[in-house]
Amino acid sequence: VSTNVTGIIRSLHRYGNSTTIAQLGKGDMQIIEMNIPPKSRLIEEKARIPNATIITIYRKNEIIIPDETTVFKKNDTVIAIVKTENLQAVATIIAGK
Repeated sequence: VSTNVTGIIRSLHRYGNSTTIAQLGKGDMQIIEMNIPPKSRLIEEKARIPNATIITIYRKNEIIIPDETTVFKKNDTVIAIVKTENLQAVATIIAGK
């Protein structure tokens, strides 16, 4: 019997600079991990990414649950959930290209 919980497929797949750390359901959602590069256009911007929900940001060994005042800093590690169909666009945005 497959449920959302038992339907989670754990993995470590790379897509560009992002790492998929889990797939949900039948692979239609991904939980990804990606670093904000030092020259990203996202640095000092509000922590929002179109077509993704940011779960947490790791910054200097600190876990940050983003709110409306949170901004990205260089070398932040972002954990986000994204629809598989939006993965490429979200990875491009996080890379700051």
